[in-house]
Amino acid sequence: MSDDILILEQVFKSYGKVMALSGLNLRVRAGEILGLVGPNGAGKTTTCKILSALLKPDSGVVSVDGIDVQTDPFRAKKLLGYLPDLPLLYEGFTVFDTLKMYARVWHLQLDKTRALRVLDEYALEPLWNRQIRTLSKGQKQRLSLICALLHEPRILLFDEPFTGLDIESRQFIRHKMEELADTGKTIVVSSHDLADVEKLCSRIALIVKGRIASCGTEDEVRTKVFGKAFRIVLEKIPSNLDGLTNCTNEYSVDGDTVTFTLGEGQNANQVLQYFIGRGCPIQAFGPLGLEEILLEIIRGEES
Repeated sequence: MSDDILILEQVFKSYGKVMALSGLNLRVRAGEILGLVGPNGAGKTTTCKILSALLKPDSGVVSVDGIDVQTDPFRAKKLLGYLPDLPLLYEGFTVFDTLKMYARVWHLQLDKTRALRVLDEYALEPLWNRQIRTLSKGQKQRLSLICALLHEPRILLFDEPFTGLDIESRQFIRHKMEELADTGKTIVVSSHDLADVEKLCSRIALIVKGRIASCGTEDEVRTKVFGKAFRIVLEKIPSNLDGLTNCTNEYSVDGDTVTFTLGEGQNANQVLQYFIGRGCPIQAFGPLGLEEILLEIIRGEES
C-alpha cells in the first residue's frame, strides 16, 4: 500500500491565457513536511488551493488520502487544514467570535473556557475580546493557525506562512509546525523563505513554470542539479590555484569564495587540505544551499 497521502497527477490549471499549472505531478508522503519552493508565479498557491478543494483544476487527478478531491471535496476538506498567505478573518469580529464562527463551520462545540485554553497555547488569551483589526500580522497569523486546526485535520497546507512576520512570530509559527509534525501530521509548506524551508522540511519540491522540476531531500536535489557541490570562503585567495583540478571536478572563483564540485573518488577533505597546506585560513565551508539550487533550475528552464 502506498504511503502517499496527497497525489497530483498531470494537473493543469489556467487563468485565461495564463497557464498556472502545466502537467504538475507531485506525491506527498504521510507524516512528512514537504517544502514547495519556487519563484513568484510558479504555481505554488494554485497547487495549495487545488489540494484544499478551494479551486478546481482544468484536468488531472487530485486525491487526499485516497479521496478524489473533485468528486468528493467536502470529505477531503475534513482531512485538511489550510493556512493561506493572507489571513481569512473578519476585521470587525473579536478573536472569540472568530473562533466560534470557525467552530460552527465544523459543527464543533466551543465554549469560552475551551477557547481561552486554546488561545493561551498561542499567547493570544489576553486578546480574546479584541477586534481582529487591532491585531498585528503575527497575532492574526497565530489566530488563523488555530482556526485551521480546530477540526483536528491530519494534513496541513501552509501557503507562505512567514510573509510579513517579525522574528518572534516566525519562530513561533515554525516551532508550532515542528510540534505538529511530531504528532504525525502531514505538512506542505509553500514558501519563499528558503532558510525556513531548509530548517523545517524533510523533502523539497521545486516548482518552476507550473510543474515540478525536482523533488527529494535537499541533498538529493542538490546532487541531481550540481553533483556534489560546495562553497569555501577563504581569508585570502592564493595567487594561483595549481593542483586544485586534481581534487575537484571543476571550480570557480568569485572574490574570496571558491565554488567547486567533486567527481568520482574525490572528497571535500582533499580540497580543505589543499588550502590548509597552502596556508589559506578558511572562514566558511559547506554545501551549496537551496537558493543556488533553485536559481540553477530556473536558469535551465529558461535556457
